[in-house]
Amino acid sequence: MEKPAQPIRLDIDSLTVNNARVEYSDEKTGKQFSAESIQLSTGPVHDSTNIPVKLTAFLGTNQPVLRVRTELNGELRFERALQRYKFEDMKLSGEVAGDPLQGKTITFAAQGQLLLDKAANVAEWTGIKFSANQLRALGELKANDLDKTPQISGGLSIAQFDLAKFVDSIGQKLPAMAEGSLSKVELVSRLSGTPTSVAFDNINLKVDDSTFSGRIAVEDFAKQSLRANLKADTFNVDRYLPPKSAEANSATQVRQAEVANTEADAMAGAGSTPLPQSPTKGPWSTARLLPVERLSKLDVDADLTFGQLTLDKLPIQNAALKATGQGGLLTLENLRGDLYDGNFEAKGTLDVRQPVPALNMQTRINRVPVEKILESQGKNPPVKGLVTLNSNLTGSGNSQSALVDSLNGNASFVINNGVLLNANLEQQLCKGIATLNRKTLSGEPRGKDTPFQELKGNLTFRNGVASNPDLKVRIPGMTVNGDGDVDLRVLGMDYRVGIVVEGDKSDMPDPACQVGEKFVGIEWPLRCRGPLELGAKACRLDNERMGQVAGKMAGDKISEKIDEKLGDKVSPELKDALKGLFKR
Repeated sequence: MEKPAQPIRLDIDSLTVNNARVEYSDEKTGKQFSAESIQLSTGPVHDSTNIPVKLTAFLGTNQPVLRVRTELNGELRFERALQRYKFEDMKLSGEVAGDPLQGKTITFAAQGQLLLDKAANVAEWTGIKFSANQLRALGELKANDLDKTPQISGGLSIAQFDLAKFVDSIGQKLPAMAEGSLSKVELVSRLSGTPTSVAFDNINLKVDDSTFSGRIAVEDFAKQSLRANLKADTFNVDRYLPPKSAEANSATQVRQAEVANTEADAMAGAGSTPLPQSPTKGPWSTARLLPVERLSKLDVDADLTFGQLTLDKLPIQNAALKATGQGGLLTLENLRGDLYDGNFEAKGTLDVRQPVPALNMQTRINRVPVEKILESQGKNPPVKGLVTLNSNLTGSGNSQSALVDSLNGNASFVINNGVLLNANLEQQLCKGIATLNRKTLSGEPRGKDTPFQELKGNLTFRNGVASNPDLKVRIPGMTVNGDGDVDLRVLGMDYRVGIVVEGDKSDMPDPACQVGEKFVGIEWPLRCRGPLELGAKACRLDNERMGQVAGKMAGDKISEKIDEKLGDKVSPELKDALKGLFKR
């Protein structure tokens, strides 16, 4: 009967290796690995005793080209009867250089206590201290079930460091963002994982001026399955977004110049100038908007909440975002928050499973100051007030321009307790009344703010153009009805508007246009056309329809004396229209 094999007795005075070299080549892939200038020295080697060890070497690969200088010190301990192996007071240091680092160098160091207990199928690394350039970390790691699927657990603490400088120091580049971003980052977390997954729990993460807590996990490295459940006190998204492209800036500047010129003309005569022309340039960029290839592979489930979230310059309080993405279908289950004492909620989908991305979005805005939204986008608001809006829109394409051009759906809106800024509705009404009173205005009245109780309507979107057949504005003493289109492609509008006087307006700005009882209930026609930003400043008396008003007012009696009565106070076109209406 054979005796069982006996373990080799460890009884060596010392071990020394000088200037050794080891090479490995993979003939199939052409990859080569090498260890050069290997220097190894040990103290006495015995079982169950600490063995001083020092090892230095230069490691290298050719795919990619990479060189690593290493130095390892510590004390090994073999307890073979117990199947326990320790590396105590381990200290590893060195430098890394090569093609992936773009000419930069990583200086690294690690230390701690290592244990492998094969009988218990456990491995540990305790007292971890790790550094790489600016990065400094402490922690502990433990692996169980080494004979099955190893389960890793532990803790990690990364001291505050400048992440932007660290990334630059290893030859990498972050996306463009505001200067000073990611300059203060620190993390404390528990972690767990397997060879195919990792999870960070009990996170305390600080990024610049923001603090996050919660959980982040990658459930499958191969599928990049990301799971995030985080709560933040405050976070400014704009700070980390790339600046507008040169093309987008150029389009915006052209648009702003066009609007500025139109607005200057519109205000020059306080509404007595010709009707503004419709804009021809939109602010929308044709630049690629979405990284479709990356989004199509995304596997994400995110549940995020924020005490305050700044997004597109809007300060959103108590914000919450819940989103999923898998197989090319991204779903915004809910995005909500409080905004300027109002609130909003949105949900929708982005489908990148086909060549042209398709967007579907439902939005509800409740009593949010409309001027604040417009001001945050760098626009001068034509109106103030609390807007409530419900919309259901679809679009397709991979640029701002393509999405706007394909916008379809519907929306309803109401603005309460508002003001039409620098509006000239009263002035236009005054001009119309003075004309039919056959009086001359004593002075050219200027546009002024016009308070209103309610402005509302419904929109139907067809390929970027919104039809609004039922615009209604309730102003003290009058009602304004409108029917027209808003062309989102160029942010232009074209409306036919009627002003109905509901009572005697004794406060009209000129004695030549006092309303009087005979003008009550008459709908005075206006045409509003031009850039959307002009609002009511783009409105003019509609001469084409004034003849209808004159007909109602004067009847047959004016027909025979119209030239004598009106003289040169109206255009020849209006005279002809009036004559035609009054002829039997």
